[in-house]
Amino acid sequence: MACLRGSLTAQVEQIPRCARNDRGHARNDKGRKGERLLLWMLIWTAGLGGGLIASGQEIWVPAAPMLARRAAFAAAVLNGKIYAISGVVVGGTGREVEVYDPASDAWSPVAQIPTRRLWAGAAAGPDNIYLIGGGDATKFDTVEAYDPVADTWSPKAPMPTARDMLAVVELNGKIYALGGRQIAGASDKVEAYDPASDTWTAVAPLPVGREGLAAAAVNGKIYAIGGRTRPGFQINRVDAYDPLTDTWTQVSSLPTARALMPAVTGLDGKIYVLGGEGFQTDRIVERYDPVMDSWEGVAPLPTGRTALGAAAAGGSIYAIGGQGSGGALDVVERLAPEVTRWTRVSELPTPRGGFAVAAAPNGLIYVIGGQGPGPDIYLRLVEAYDPIANTWARVADMPTERVNLAAALRPDGRIYALGGQNPGSRNTVEAYDPATDTWTTVAPMPTARTLLAAATGPDGRIYAFGGSSGDTAEAYDPIADTWSTVAPMPTPRSLLSAATGSDGRIYVLGGSAVPVPFPDPPFNTVEAYDPLTDTWAAAAPMPTPRRGMAAVAAPDGLIWAIGGDLSLRIVEVYDPVGNVWSPVDRLRRGRRPGAAIGIDGRIYAIGGEFDLPFTVEVFVP
Repeated sequence: MACLRGSLTAQVEQIPRCARNDRGHARNDKGRKGERLLLWMLIWTAGLGGGLIASGQEIWVPAAPMLARRAAFAAAVLNGKIYAISGVVVGGTGREVEVYDPASDAWSPVAQIPTRRLWAGAAAGPDNIYLIGGGDATKFDTVEAYDPVADTWSPKAPMPTARDMLAVVELNGKIYALGGRQIAGASDKVEAYDPASDTWTAVAPLPVGREGLAAAAVNGKIYAIGGRTRPGFQINRVDAYDPLTDTWTQVSSLPTARALMPAVTGLDGKIYVLGGEGFQTDRIVERYDPVMDSWEGVAPLPTGRTALGAAAAGGSIYAIGGQGSGGALDVVERLAPEVTRWTRVSELPTPRGGFAVAAAPNGLIYVIGGQGPGPDIYLRLVEAYDPIANTWARVADMPTERVNLAAALRPDGRIYALGGQNPGSRNTVEAYDPATDTWTTVAPMPTARTLLAAATGPDGRIYAFGGSSGDTAEAYDPIADTWSTVAPMPTPRSLLSAATGSDGRIYVLGGSAVPVPFPDPPFNTVEAYDPLTDTWAAAAPMPTPRRGMAAVAAPDGLIWAIGGDLSLRIVEVYDPVGNVWSPVDRLRRGRRPGAAIGIDGRIYAIGGEFDLPFTVEVFVP
């Protein structure tokens, strides 16, 4: 595959096209496995979101933009300040250098670099910043040092191997130059520079030669991350170098194969990898824990980009400049802690998706049925959470194992489990009595369906809406043990949710088309059903279109829409009186949860993550 041809400036211009063309290579077996599992994921994602979810409490906030738009530059931190050096500089010569002060949130120019170059690497020594390698019409072995006190650049001993698209990192007083691109292609060279003696030494080469890789140092080791073996062939390999033994060891792979991205070590001792070239990777941020040898997702970049810089300064991670869809950027974004009133409590004992949740008058919250981690593991398991003791206990199993069912609580304290699938759609309805810990089979729904929503109306009847049957709406009378058909929903949909408002109307939220055309866009539609008149009316749409979210009605009459499609952390609250939506604090973890109101009046969001552990969060006002 031919990509990134011509001058280096022209190469930067080609990055977005190359990234689009690279999707077939970067996906490799991971993409093909995803396609094979698509049908299973349609079931599993009723309770779960796809992809490596953002697990932390961070958000990206804007910082002062750079003085010039630039890409393919080098970034380094010295004395708490961030330097952006050379690269493709729009409107400039490419020799420009600017420095950012996190304390004042301002950029200022400093002395220009003597040698213009792109795709160089930079790292800070005790007193200077060292710019190493890079290229323009050829590959450079040039090394130049910047003295911030004198505001001057000076030449240093050249690197033994000329190259660009390399990674540069400092560890224990030495600066390491890893991999990169030589005239002949991707390099496995690793060379160490000693600023004290101005000398270079060759060390153990990379196990796999690569260009456009990232590197970061933590806990006495250097991590070489991702990159590409040639244009269009991004890899997700990660290797750790121990300078004490001069050896490399392969560690857990980067979840997303990519190249031309930076890596930086945060104050938490974890390595952050930002954006880059690959299959839809320009916004992805992933974090590596070297102690656990594991990766997790972080909030995605608001501005997608590749060939960007990154730095850790002032307690924050910065994403700087780079190449966006419209060209080089001056955008700077900072990863900041997010304040949330959601608090984690005891984890769901059994990992599962597509379950139903209901809270009983006895104070317990019940998680019912679902699907375990596999394509054919349907569950009849029921577990009860005690918010007071913060403990889980297993109770009587549901008679019929199923997934993607709905649940509703009757005023008499019994919980009804409706529909679902195993493997086809079911019309099964079973009632659980918490007082006796027993299940009873009751009249089945007239229409078998899965991915439906259910809610109890003010008349004591249980209403089942939509799902795989489309616009179907049916009402169950528990006194007569009979079902009747009511007015159909105006908008046919599945993966929807429902909650009864303080005005006596049942609000049906979001969802997606029937049959589920995953991954077509979800809906933000909200429609209100009035059981007294058997009529529907449109209500204010949700600000965020989504499916698979949870909906609960709080004691104050507000309806909460929690999480949902693509592992969202978003929570929005609807006021039926004012017919308006408002955002509230986001979840700690993105999820398609089950949710319930506890006896303490608090809102609980349960499970629904794509990865373990399956956590539970409670909103504490």
